[in-house]
Amino acid sequence: MKLGCSTVLFNQLDLYEALQHIAWAGYEGAELACLAALCPTCGLITKKSYTDEIKATAKKHNLALFGIHAGFGDQPGYDRITAMKIMFEVAEKIGIPIVTIRCGGKSDDKESTKRGIQGHPRNE
Repeated sequence: MKLGCSTVLFNQLDLYEALQHIAWAGYEGAELACLAALCPTCGLITKKSYTDEIKATAKKHNLALFGIHAGFGDQPGYDRITAMKIMFEVAEKIGIPIVTIRCGGKSDDKESTKRGIQGHPRNE
């Protein structure tokens, strides 16, 4: 087992500083946050220079990258489906095996989940 924490805990810092603090705290890895309004430590950028910088920063701090937590409803200029596709590409280029999302909807209610993915208000 390996212990990690999310960069969302360091939402006032940039990626480098967030990973530095996670390493200082003794964690073995991190989950990157791609939450435009709350914690944009990982963005919807697929350029090799960007993904290489993320990998190099994690390596410098001796951290594994366990996952990305993405909030697709808050990405300016992107619909949810496009944002998800780009985030999956970013994760693949970095070598991150897990992308967690919060799509909305209700348990066992396919229609409300579809509306959540499409960006319609959830039924509470």
